[in-house]
Amino acid sequence: MARPPPLQPWGVTTEQEFKVCDEIRKCILRMLRSMLKHPYEKYSDMPIDVKESWHRTFAQKFTWDHRRTTQVLQTFDQYAGIQYSRHMSQWKRAYGKKKKRAKDLEDHVWKGFCEYWSVPSTKIIYEKNSESQGPLCCIGWTSKP
Repeated sequence: MARPPPLQPWGVTTEQEFKVCDEIRKCILRMLRSMLKHPYEKYSDMPIDVKESWHRTFAQKFTWDHRRTTQVLQTFDQYAGIQYSRHMSQWKRAYGKKKKRAKDLEDHVWKGFCEYWSVPSTKIIYEKNSESQGPLCCIGWTSKP
């Protein structure tokens, strides 16, 4: 598969840019499935070294003007945080329905999330947040052909 065009972190406006956005979403999903080694409550709770590993993986798939690296990685972190939150919600729904372990999580990560979700204060937070989730958009990404 050909590499997507270079990223420009500001508004998404064209069909091609939405395709790039979809590729970013898929890239983050692959990272969630293969690189999540601890049940962090939020993406922002990940240690810097883990995020840097995610950044390196992202940089292997996408390119950008090196002068914009800080901006691109900040935008990546925002979007990865949204994706992480959305997947946490999906995993939580599976947990609430007493399903088996989410197929995209390792056993110890799933068990850690189950322990977290069984705490009464966490249940209240998730019930409140599940009522307010709107559509997911790809914030701040465009590409230049």
